[in-house]
Amino acid sequence: GVLAKRGLSTALLDRYGVRAYDESAATQFDPEKLFSAGISNVWRRPVFSGHPILFPFSLGDSVVFIQGRQAADDPLRSKYLGSRGGIPSLWNHGALRQKPERVYITEGVIDALSLEQPGLGPALGIVGADGFKLDWVDEFRGVKEVLIATDHDPAGEKAYLNLCNI
Repeated sequence: GVLAKRGLSTALLDRYGVRAYDESAATQFDPEKLFSAGISNVWRRPVFSGHPILFPFSLGDSVVFIQGRQAADDPLRSKYLGSRGGIPSLWNHGALRQKPERVYITEGVIDALSLEQPGLGPALGIVGADGFKLDWVDEFRGVKEVLIATDHDPAGEKAYLNLCNI
């Protein structure tokens, strides 16, 4: 599907915890916990059934946000869907703990994974053109070079300009 077209290996996807949503597995958990985690909505229906490729966003050892993506592009639905609440971190935020000399910032998770596949990382993914938060700037201390790798389209150019003005 979408990930194979980018040449992303199963090993890379496993390393970053990328999973396929499985509705039958979700029924094994307490519905209230699924709702609290943003996996189901107020009617206790799964929110990610139409966006079954799941990208976890972690802080430390805890997943703090989940972004789902369609498996095939359906022009009648949004391409991405996030779990309820704000986005509390960049995707692959934990890479900053290693104090790398260089990092890439991309528009999204798949772009970051595409840089990680050939070993160009660490790559961090923002969610949306306005997705970078000023609160995260201090975590880049010690990083000598930040490369902005956004798409050459209106959203990518907006993200690039927003990042350059931080």
